[in-house]
Amino acid sequence: MKLKTLFCTGLAILSSSCTMELPIEIPEIKKRLVVNSLFAKDSLITVYISESKAVFDSSITRDLLGGATVELYKNDLFVETLSSDINGVFTTKETRGEAGETYRIEVDSKYGLSTAEGHIPTSVLPQSMNLVLNKGRTKFSHTYHQLQIRFRDKPLERNYYELHMEFSYLDSLFFLGYLSGTSSLFSYDPLVKNEMDIDEETYNAYIVFSDELINGEVYNLPVNFYNISTDYDNTPFKLTVLFNSVSEDYYLYKKKLFLYKQAERMSVWEDITEPVVLHSNVNNAYGIFAGYNVYTDTLYSIGQ
Repeated sequence: MKLKTLFCTGLAILSSSCTMELPIEIPEIKKRLVVNSLFAKDSLITVYISESKAVFDSSITRDLLGGATVELYKNDLFVETLSSDINGVFTTKETRGEAGETYRIEVDSKYGLSTAEGHIPTSVLPQSMNLVLNKGRTKFSHTYHQLQIRFRDKPLERNYYELHMEFSYLDSLFFLGYLSGTSSLFSYDPLVKNEMDIDEETYNAYIVFSDELINGEVYNLPVNFYNISTDYDNTPFKLTVLFNSVSEDYYLYKKKLFLYKQAERMSVWEDITEPVVLHSNVNNAYGIFAGYNVYTDTLYSIGQ
């Protein structure tokens, strides 16, 4: 009887719990101005002005900020004041990006004066593009194809590139695109692996790389791609290829953005990652102001 009493007493102690509430003062983090603009050759220049968010704010919408003034300069000469039909979105009226030119913006807001400078590089045109169909299957049974792009890097200067593809299946009766989407890219080529750790499981929509390993050379780059959302074997498709020559700031921003997105996708049960700080080139604000030069070509699986 005594043993039974002791057992019940011990069980009661183990099952009981004490709760103590401790007040924790979390210092308020002041908001900062955020300036974002990736501008292209032959396109109007649009600048997004917003405010930073708290680290635990999971909303995906921007806190766009009105009431600012945005001025644009080209090669240190004033060009125009950007107009805003929507709070926080400022666009040039007539000025379009030009290759080889350097642009500067001055943003006057309640946070004071913020400035940033960026340029649009001259383009490097591919010498050829070759499409290899049904190159293999991923571990998740997606059929992937391969684009082989050949280009000559400009010598005696550091060049930066971005590759992006848009995938669209074709209706055989009307030859109209349907089930469009962004392709997931991966490559085991040393030029890419030197820059980004991507494979068939990464699900990344772009590749950025520099000419660190190939300065001034002619290079044939193989990049595998597949459509994440759908996978119809032997269905004709159209592939839109964007081979961009980008500025150094653009390249650094996209490299960090890739790491940020990968860390964001990871579960806390898979890994613990270091915080990723996005590249910024804006003075007295967060953000990016960087240019790029677009080369676009379209390939069709029919006839390959």
